[in-house]
Amino acid sequence: MSLMEAMACGCPVVASLTGALPEISDNAAILADPRDPVDFADKIKLILRDDALRNDLRTKGLERAAYFNAKKEAMDTILGLEKSIISQERNIYNRPDGVIRPI
Repeated sequence: MSLMEAMACGCPVVASLTGALPEISDNAAILADPRDPVDFADKIKLILRDDALRNDLRTKGLERAAYFNAKKEAMDTILGLEKSIISQERNIYNRPDGVIRPI
């Protein structure tokens, strides 16, 4: 399960402290050293034992996943608008008679 899928499902997350995961998770996950299985295990145990931390991570994870979902929707809208504009430009400039006319 990916980081965002887990957060969107309300799962508290322990993620690697390397790569892009710290930036993606922001403060909605606990970070652990991927080269240290004991560190990962300790972080998982911490979440299992601490109800307040677990609930906090769930809340923050849902908020973070919603942020990325909203960002994706905005980007999809922008891409759709760009495609529409490009299509309109093609209609203007690629007329069979070669004459450029506004729509």
